Amino acid sequence: VTFERNVGAHVAMLDEDRYSASMQALSLIEAAAVALAAPTLKPDDLRRAREVNDHMREILDPPLGFDPHAFTVLNQKFHAILYRACPNRRLIELIEAEWARLGNMRDSIFAFVPDRARESVREHDALLDLIERRAPAHEIEHAMRRHRAGTLQALLSHTHPDQPVRLPDL
Repeated sequence: VTFERNVGAHVAMLDEDRYSASMQALSLIEAAAVALAAPTLKPDDLRRAREVNDHMREILDPPLGFDPHAFTVLNQKFHAILYRACPNRRLIELIEAEWARLGNMRDSIFAFVPDRARESVREHDALLDLIERRAPAHEIEHAMRRHRAGTLQALLSHTHPDQPVRLPDL
């Protein structure tokens, strides 16, 4: 919430620089955590992650329209199932601090770029497939980084349609 003289309080829009910094940080630390977590994830964890992702898919086209907030809540739940199995507790703390920073921003990325939601669900499926087939850690980590980068790139392409988006290759 910001306050403007002679106008009053209003909810601030997305802080693009802050969002970009958090997404880049999450790209690194969450990808590492999920890669470390992959061998410890149980079939029940993967089943729950698939159920959450299936629910995300179901709410893409509900009768009353797409609800970006509900999708974001499910998205965070999906990610948490994977990264919370990481044996490195400090990585989990860092990830949750960044998720909290993102949670404090008014609007969901999916409100700005709703088409990104459908692609995100497909990327979740691919990530779960990698984990289930016991892909090497570097493949899982790379897929997770690409997933995060795709979300950030979608926002930047939306907010700056006339500028090429160049993200660092992490």
